[in-house]
Amino acid sequence: MIYVPWHGATCETTLPYTTQQTAELVDGTLAGPADLEVQSLADVGAAKPGQLTFIGSEKYADQWPASQAAAALVSRSIALDPIAGRAVIAVDNADLAMA
Repeated sequence: MIYVPWHGATCETTLPYTTQQTAELVDGTLAGPADLEVQSLADVGAAKPGQLTFIGSEKYADQWPASQAAAALVSRSIALDPIAGRAVIAVDNADLAMA
């Protein structure tokens, strides 16, 4: 068991989560595959397969196509589409959803 802080609360859980489970945890809207495994978190530029990244600002949105992340948690104000085999989870505020 590990502690994973998401959505303003700390919960005891085991990883991995699926992208669907992650979307539910953060009250997000999932676009893309629901069954991708999220094993850990990483910055958009450093993310590898199986990792979740977050994009809370337009400044980082252009890094999404080159990222290897399985999924991105994205603020709804940013237009970002899923890429084949990867998912986007839209939330009101990606920075707060990761806090």
